[in-house]
Amino acid sequence: MKMLSKPNSFYSFVLVVSLLFTATIIGCTEDPVQPDPVTPNRDSLKTVVTSNITTNIILPTYAELRDKTAALRDAAAVYSASQTETNWLAARAAWYAARDPWEACEAFIFGPADFKALDPALDLWPLNRTDLDSILNSTISLTPEAVANFNENVKGSHTAEYLLFGDTNQKVFSQMTSREIEYLVAVTVDIAKNTEILYNEWSPADKNYADHFLVYPNTRYATANDGLSEMITGMIDLSVELYETKMEVPLASKELKYDESAFSDNSIKDFQHNLLCIKRMYTGENGSHVGKGISAVVLLTDTLLDNSVRQKIAASEAAVAAITPTFGKAILNNSQTVRDAITAVEKLYRVLEDSVRVVILR
Repeated sequence: MKMLSKPNSFYSFVLVVSLLFTATIIGCTEDPVQPDPVTPNRDSLKTVVTSNITTNIILPTYAELRDKTAALRDAAAVYSASQTETNWLAARAAWYAARDPWEACEAFIFGPADFKALDPALDLWPLNRTDLDSILNSTISLTPEAVANFNENVKGSHTAEYLLFGDTNQKVFSQMTSREIEYLVAVTVDIAKNTEILYNEWSPADKNYADHFLVYPNTRYATANDGLSEMITGMIDLSVELYETKMEVPLASKELKYDESAFSDNSIKDFQHNLLCIKRMYTGENGSHVGKGISAVVLLTDTLLDNSVRQKIAASEAAVAAITPTFGKAILNNSQTVRDAITAVEKLYRVLEDSVRVVILR
């Protein structure tokens, strides 16, 4: 009996080991591959990001633009009815106020602003000064209906700017002519009408283009990635336009006609609001509102990149603020400050184009 008990124990041991080995092999070959735990979070987060940017940045900025251009229209009408210097100065102040939200929305002038050609109708530059002066010196009708049908390069924000501020921000109250006042009233009516159309196209209470960035899939975007791609492209396009078209071209040419807001000396403020637009979309923050922006997606995988983007936004803001005394004068007499701003914004463009786009759309 003792002789028989040894082999039985040995065979039992071999059987157990064999079963364990087989179970291990089966476990290795049949266990399903686990999905990337980050993927569903990324997808839902991207929807949260596009929703927040739309609801808390795009819509409020377009609403502010609508309201401030309406105030500009009303100020021009008041000035026309009572042509005092006080009312003229109020119209100029209203132009400055309306300019800010337009420059703060230039990273999201996709969609209706593009489809309905509202961007050029509101902000085309340089103006065709030859045609504009010819209109002023003619008897062409300057009713709002007539001006609405003018070419884009003789209407919009910069036409109102030229009428109010003159060629180089040297205009005085006594220089305003009756034709200029008539033109100002008509062009501001057209501006206000177009910004109201723009807001209504986005508004959830009207045409609701905003819904394209709230729920996916929809008639325009199959996934949140598609909606987010539109947004990051808008930020990239604005950054390259800012350093290349708005700063580099006038610096290289030394021609003030390429200085976007030369009539009012407002270009530096324009640039600052362009950067504010990019900053809001990246951080998800707008005034007291704090939500999720592009940064939230970047932070899932690359905190160093997030820090780099934030630093480049801050560096661009500082460089633009350092341009003195005005952009028009700086390109002629203080060009190094403009070059420094170009360099800073180009670095921001590069990190958005080469790194952020790749990270958020993967």
